[in-house]
Amino acid sequence: MKYFIISLITFVFAANVMAQDKHDFSIELNVNGTNHEMGLVNDYFTKDPYFPYTSVTKRNNHLNSLNFGLDYTLGINYQPFHFMDFGVFANYQSATIKRSFTYEDYPDPSSYPDSSITRDGKINTQVNALSLGISSNIYLNKIFHLDRINSIFLKKMIIFIGLKGGIGYSTFNEQASNYYYSTNTTYDYTNFQYKATNLNGRAEIGIGYPIYNKSFFSSVGFKIGYQYFKTSPVKNYAGTYLYHNDDYNNPDAKVSLDFSGVYYGVYLRIGKH
Repeated sequence: MKYFIISLITFVFAANVMAQDKHDFSIELNVNGTNHEMGLVNDYFTKDPYFPYTSVTKRNNHLNSLNFGLDYTLGINYQPFHFMDFGVFANYQSATIKRSFTYEDYPDPSSYPDSSITRDGKINTQVNALSLGISSNIYLNKIFHLDRINSIFLKKMIIFIGLKGGIGYSTFNEQASNYYYSTNTTYDYTNFQYKATNLNGRAEIGIGYPIYNKSFFSSVGFKIGYQYFKTSPVKNYAGTYLYHNDDYNNPDAKVSLDFSGVYYGVYLRIGKH
């Protein structure tokens, strides 16, 4: 998240400087809900966390898929032609799943069931990605001259098709902890992180409407699109892969992140003529 904030400040500053010289730049802020594929990641969630001699007796929630998240985009656009603009963007997207279990733990199988220990387990998993890239929008309202239509509503409408492409820095984080009833203590048994870097792209269509148009201009609108963003298998700092179901001898069991899917949201654009 801190990288997104740094990028946001940098882009806003750069846009302000360039707008003073060119007077034809705009800044766009976009918030989306995103649907993700996440393939093997969701398969990874279906297995019970591993403890020696442990039986999961109760799942306290049934959320075992990571299919929805939020993303935030900041873009700077330059419009050299009335029907097209070009720009750069920074995007941060994130999705989180929280799971909890009740365990019956048997540290000494020979004394089962006398040695059983009851405990609660909590697992928090987050996937996120920071993407930087270039973008372009084609304005259909300009190509089809909607401004010439004898309708106050339609002549001001903004309709565009947008394309984005860039490089994404993805992270898989997981933290797990146990609460022991016998000692009233919490013990963290794992905290790990895996990463990958890959190209990604988006195609979208947007509909907007100007809310101010004098020396400065602004518009708000709605976007819907599709994102293709599938990573290579994620690795930790030591170069070790994350495997589904601990199947270390199967190359197809290496876990990849797949942010691909439909997204939809709102945007705000502010610029200077």
